[in-house]
Amino acid sequence: MMSGHFYPVYKTGVTLNELPNHIAFYIQLAECKIRCEGCHSKFLWGKCKRKSLEFILSLVKEQIKIGVDSIIIFGDTNNNISDNEFFILCKSLSKLAPVCVYSGANSVEDSLGDIATLKYLSYIKLGNYDSSFGALSSSLTNQHLYTVKNGEISEDITYLFWR
Repeated sequence: MMSGHFYPVYKTGVTLNELPNHIAFYIQLAECKIRCEGCHSKFLWGKCKRKSLEFILSLVKEQIKIGVDSIIIFGDTNNNISDNEFFILCKSLSKLAPVCVYSGANSVEDSLGDIATLKYLSYIKLGNYDSSFGALSSSLTNQHLYTVKNGEISEDITYLFWR
């Protein structure tokens, strides 16, 4: 049965680089409205065909069977998704594996809209890309990756990218 929840998924895959010590299934969301200067993912600014929540969950389940241990969503409510729809996506995915949101927004409120979504995340990356500070791998970066515990930002673990 279809839920009626659809998301602008541009691409999915597996990464070893975006979440330290994890094999992560990633979901790239299109229709980004942040449009950071120097963005290295401008292809995510455009529209794309939306995928159903059921389809996304089936992809994640397949990958978990073969070793994926976490999920990264590249994007958030700034990708033409309502606060409620993003909440539903995060809540549904969190039943399968720890969820990380990579946001170009500079605050939780600007990223998730509904702060209640945090309770379904294990990690959140905040900060728009600013080439003068560099990416997460730079100790000068303005972007930060945080752990989330009990619905609250816990620890800044950005330093794990600097090894």
